[in-house]
Amino acid sequence: MGALENWRGTVVVGGAGFSIYPERIMELWPRIDFAMVGEGEIALPMLLAHIAGAQAPSWLHNGIARPPRPSFEDIPLPDYSVFPASDYPGKGSVGVQTRRGCVFNCAYCTYKSLSGNGFRLRPVSSVVRDIEEVTRRGFTSFMFVDSVFDYPRAYFRELISALGEIQNIPAWGAWMSESVPLDSLDTMYRAGCRWVDFSPDVITEKGWKLMGKSGSLKQLWPVVKKARAVGLTVGINFFSASPGENLAALLMKFVFMFRARLFLGWKNTFINIGTIRLYKDAPLSDQLYPGQELFEPVFYRPRGLADMIVRAFQAVRRFHHGN
Repeated sequence: MGALENWRGTVVVGGAGFSIYPERIMELWPRIDFAMVGEGEIALPMLLAHIAGAQAPSWLHNGIARPPRPSFEDIPLPDYSVFPASDYPGKGSVGVQTRRGCVFNCAYCTYKSLSGNGFRLRPVSSVVRDIEEVTRRGFTSFMFVDSVFDYPRAYFRELISALGEIQNIPAWGAWMSESVPLDSLDTMYRAGCRWVDFSPDVITEKGWKLMGKSGSLKQLWPVVKKARAVGLTVGINFFSASPGENLAALLMKFVFMFRARLFLGWKNTFINIGTIRLYKDAPLSDQLYPGQELFEPVFYRPRGLADMIVRAFQAVRRFHHGN
């Protein structure tokens, strides 16, 4: 923000992370003129019109815009002409979104507070037009950035069927639930999918329940095995610590990692062990730190030997990946 101190233009700031703490960030950086809380595709042009002299929208107060969540049917297609494909060669560097909001109750998650507690679905025809434009522009891959790609199930099946009809579709990936129907993984592969990620987060039934996960932990190994069998690269994401899980659970995650990579393919099966950051409005944050802002980073970390093991693992990964 220091680079903007002497700039005479208007500063508008928004985004998912910003939307959790808009007042706090504006207090810290008074150079910000307007804050866009939530989704801006429809609201931002209205805010810009106001800056140019039009009447202020009813949802703008004291520089903070809190527009209502739009229907996905009203959101226009992205304009990819401003992003040359040659500048984005990495796997999944283009994001495509098919739904917003969530119906699940993962303890650490802020999706519901940011996007609503129900799915708002994008018409399948709109998704197809979006991907056809991605293809026409020469992008070599894209990523579905939905929190869970395979819900609601009827919409999911309609969508992957439509994807299979797109000519020369680039390779794509998505985040899946552990309960995704196994037969749909074959359909996804035929429709251009080449990698999937799962986020079980925990490894024990107690942890699964306390984290508010849906489905069943017992579905994890079969779905990972099936995904690899159809030719998909697979990522599995765990947390280093979570309520109800201790050192033994952490060691079980490492056992799962080596089992998956040894038996399902070392080069195409990846395990990530990360750490929960606690944000305001997440159920776990409300439980552990009721009423606290949590603006400064607070993490749910393992303790003692478990913490030492995780730090060593992360150091090895950074060395291996060169960062």
